Amino acid sequence: MGSTAAEITERRDRWAQIQEMVVNPFHRYQVPLILLNRATSKDAVCQVFEKVNTGGVSLTVFELLTATYAADEFNLREDWTRWQKRLASYRVLRGVESTDLLQSVALLSTWNRKRQRPEVAVGCKRKDILELDLTEYGAWMGPAVDGYENAARFLFDEHFFDARDVPYRTQLIPLAAILAELGSRSQNYGVMARIRQWFWCGVLGELYGGSIESRFARVLPQVLSWGDGGPEPDTVVEANFRAERVRTLRTRNSAAYKGIHALLLRASPLDFRSGRTIDSQVYFEDGVDIHHVFPQAWLARHPEFAEIGDCIVNKTALSAASNRAIGGRAPSQYLQTIEREAGISPDRMDELLASHLIDPHALRGDDFRSFFAAREQAILDLVQQAMGKSAAGIAIHHAVGEDDGGPASGQKGFPIPGDAKAILLVEGATDEQYLRLAAEICQRPELLRDLHIVSCKGAADLASRAVALRVGDRRPIVALFDRDPNGRAGREMLISRFAFSKQQLLTYGDVLEGNSEVVEAEDLFPGTLLQGFVDTFGQESVLSERVMDPHRHVWHFGFNAHGKELIATYLRGTATCADLGPWVRLLEMIRSRAGLTVPRPPDSGHGHHAGTSEGAYDWSKIDRAVRLLRAGQWTTYGDLAQLGGTAPLAVGQHLAASQLPGAYRVLDSFGRVRPGFRWVDGSDARDPIEVLVQEGLRFDAGGAASESQRLRVADLESLLDDATGQESE
Repeated sequence: MGSTAAEITERRDRWAQIQEMVVNPFHRYQVPLILLNRATSKDAVCQVFEKVNTGGVSLTVFELLTATYAADEFNLREDWTRWQKRLASYRVLRGVESTDLLQSVALLSTWNRKRQRPEVAVGCKRKDILELDLTEYGAWMGPAVDGYENAARFLFDEHFFDARDVPYRTQLIPLAAILAELGSRSQNYGVMARIRQWFWCGVLGELYGGSIESRFARVLPQVLSWGDGGPEPDTVVEANFRAERVRTLRTRNSAAYKGIHALLLRASPLDFRSGRTIDSQVYFEDGVDIHHVFPQAWLARHPEFAEIGDCIVNKTALSAASNRAIGGRAPSQYLQTIEREAGISPDRMDELLASHLIDPHALRGDDFRSFFAAREQAILDLVQQAMGKSAAGIAIHHAVGEDDGGPASGQKGFPIPGDAKAILLVEGATDEQYLRLAAEICQRPELLRDLHIVSCKGAADLASRAVALRVGDRRPIVALFDRDPNGRAGREMLISRFAFSKQQLLTYGDVLEGNSEVVEAEDLFPGTLLQGFVDTFGQESVLSERVMDPHRHVWHFGFNAHGKELIATYLRGTATCADLGPWVRLLEMIRSRAGLTVPRPPDSGHGHHAGTSEGAYDWSKIDRAVRLLRAGQWTTYGDLAQLGGTAPLAVGQHLAASQLPGAYRVLDSFGRVRPGFRWVDGSDARDPIEVLVQEGLRFDAGGAASESQRLRVADLESLLDDATGQESE
């Protein structure tokens, strides 16, 4: 039977609906299209892909180079697999990634290009890797792999036995390139000693975290030059290890923690139970790991030592069997058990303990204070020997709870040096790191003079320590809280119950404008700086929260424990003094509240000239000298500061804010362009080094300007005199 007219109409309407709801949207849908022609750089292709491919995996430089080489019928992935198997035969290299190897190849390739053409820049950024043609890749991949294998042997010599123990995987990139370039010369004692010092300065100075390709580009020529008698590399010059740092090293998340663990292994420690030297074989056979000397259970029974006892001073490398024998007992008990069960005499046990830099008498007597003091100093000695420089900061003569004969030493567990004139308590170790970084980066060490900082464990602990210190110490005390519910509670308790004055109690909110409910240490940094940190390490890795502050209309960043381990190193390599203005104001405020003198900033009190308002600095002499600099000439911030009677930092800040066209000819004391340099015209993307080279300025392999073209103070004075004479004529 045929369909009725009504059925036909119904089917037609249904098809019309399908056409309108399904088919027509396909016809009307506009597919985004980005056209990339042959002139588009490979670096730009990567950036385009990463912007549009937000839901998938990122296009790595390795993937793009794989596609590029495929056009020449070369399978980069297969080649990487072959090299990876060779590297994986060394346990310490099992974390090396394909991009690491490509960066080492790029360093070697660009360095050798530069030796032929001095104007070429050494580098291993993405664009440098993408510029590698197949011939260059083939020429340098083999030497780079040889460099990694030599790096593995170097790491074994330094007692790094496994990939998880390598402080910075990224530091292997320049290390492999250095060893590959040196070849057999790296076996020379003097050359290897300098490589070793550079390596340990990078590790213990914690300088190779974050995005540091620009440092890699400097490292290769600088270390090679140093091996030939040139100046120390930036890494060695900039490395700094504060004595107090050992007390904050608690986990493998820190490069310095891994480094000190290796230094202790280099001392050839003997296992408590077997007496075997803990070398690479024993390390794996006996399940060696880092364990507490005074066990955690013992520390729990002695809470005054619980926090400080969790740092690396109270940890050492032991076999699994030795750790089981220790259990949770006091050292005096577990040592007797090990001696009895393993058949070890007390004298021999003392020798085993001494091999771990442990005072046997202190350990046998369960004397944590004496044990800690002796071992802390021994570790600092190892650090100083490895870095070839002294550890900065206050020398610690008593571990915990000891009186040094000066003013009362305060609460048990936190010794206060006798020469300190005031005490600052902060909620945590990160707060102390930020304060010290601000003084270091802004070159204001005087802001910390006579001030002893005590890092606590939260607001409640800070409040309790403040009360105990006031009872046992007559020196001024200032407490610094977060402005949050816990900080407010601690602050109110000290005011209402213990009659602390508001003058003694600061919050981070006192430094910033606005009435934000929550202001923590991180809020004193620019949001762009913190976002850069998050972008570098990954949101999931370092961030616990990011919320908008409705009062100040900026993002508030909260970092997790891993983020707090990493951020200090990132800031040391990235932050400028301009970023740290609130921290400098905070330090000045702390000193004022503590009754200490507040030092003037470097440009205060200098250069008051006739014709200027009271207290104002007359920059005309320095500005005129900068304007008179000609092509092929350069000077330093220090030279200009000496010329005008001010400080180098003040000169740098002035030039950064001024509109002087010749300011790019002012370099740092090493003859290098200041990090973060920007042209007056913000849209100007020229490389200042290229501009200087075009003007006739010569740079050496390490990137330093020629001393013969530098104008020192006397030269600048002559320059000004000549100009004045010409004007008078």
